Amino acid sequence: MFVVLYMIFYCNQKTFHIKDKVAVITGAASGIGKLLAIKLAHEGAQVVLIDVDMDGLKKTLAIIESQEMYVAKKQAHIMQCDVSDFE
Repeated sequence: MFVVLYMIFYCNQKTFHIKDKVAVITGAASGIGKLLAIKLAHEGAQVVLIDVDMDGLKKTLAIIESQEMYVAKKQAHIMQCDVSDFE
């Protein structure tokens, strides 16, 4: 995840385009995952937000959908899932 964060925040945007790409983000209900989801959606990515905390996911989704730059609705999806459980 650090590599993606580095590319988004520090690299020249001409060398890294996320617009119209799909990003699957685990831990998107809080912390770094939430920040990454908001930033990627702001940059034009379609985001799939995954976490065990459904309330947190809904809050992250609401933030993304309220952004002025977020014009393409239906490009952010939430899924409650525990990625540490293989079953």
